[in-house]
Amino acid sequence: MINFELFNKKNGLALSGGGIKSYVQQPVIEFLYSKKIKFQYFAGTSMGSVIATLLSFGLTAEELKTSLIRLEKIFIDRKIMYPNMPILNKNKLNGFIDGQRLEDVLSEEFSLHGYENIEDIKTGLFIISVDILTSKLIIFTSCKSFKSKNPNALVIYEGKLSQIVRASCTIPVLFSSYDYEGMKLVDGGLLMNLPVSPLLDVGAKKVVSISMLSEQSESNCESIIDIGLRSLDMLIESTVHLERSKSTININIPLSNVTIIDVGKSNTVFTSAQQWIDENRKALSQQIKEKEL
Repeated sequence: MINFELFNKKNGLALSGGGIKSYVQQPVIEFLYSKKIKFQYFAGTSMGSVIATLLSFGLTAEELKTSLIRLEKIFIDRKIMYPNMPILNKNKLNGFIDGQRLEDVLSEEFSLHGYENIEDIKTGLFIISVDILTSKLIIFTSCKSFKSKNPNALVIYEGKLSQIVRASCTIPVLFSSYDYEGMKLVDGGLLMNLPVSPLLDVGAKKVVSISMLSEQSESNCESIIDIGLRSLDMLIESTVHLERSKSTININIPLSNVTIIDVGKSNTVFTSAQQWIDENRKALSQQIKEKEL
């Protein structure tokens, strides 16, 4: 017998970008799954798109953690985040890091789980990017019937997952943009770092969103890198506030002692997130009960 109740619930999970800071989402997901909450739709931007994609494969929270730790190790071992100036000068890339390196890592990870194209995904997946040439919001999705209510959005229903997620993760200037059908795709956080709206547009009745907004940064902004990262944080955070207000529940874990490029600090991030959850477990459980998730 078909379980119509499952289809009627149509819960969505929106995951924000934030580089290594997005790893705070794994302990939250583990908490949500422990409450037997099922999600039919997953949406993510930047690093949130990596996590959303892995969840759309059907990974458990523990399997997700294993995958994230493996990705971090590869990033360190292959020095993915290290700028390669000779390559930049030779190929005239528009970013300090060749995005192909990121794409290769993502392709390997997704292949481990048996997925290559977004069309292969059986659940609803939404990945956000931006065409920096036209300022259009680009939404890649596995939902063939999806129509965005955003007049500035272009919806694409097919493509290689590693390329799509690479595009969503392409922090401008840091990574070279991804050329796709006449567009130059970059990090979706420029326009929508917390993709709640696509989940509502597709028909999700309840949406849980996870963000990492912090009132202040612990950085003193003494170097050009500090200033650049803080400026990027401010830009991205400005896109989060409106979207989080559309959520049924927004779970925000402030994380000020880690930057988006602090690869190698996953343990710090996991610990901070778990501590926050433990301190707020009762309130979160009550909120979930009240919202009938």
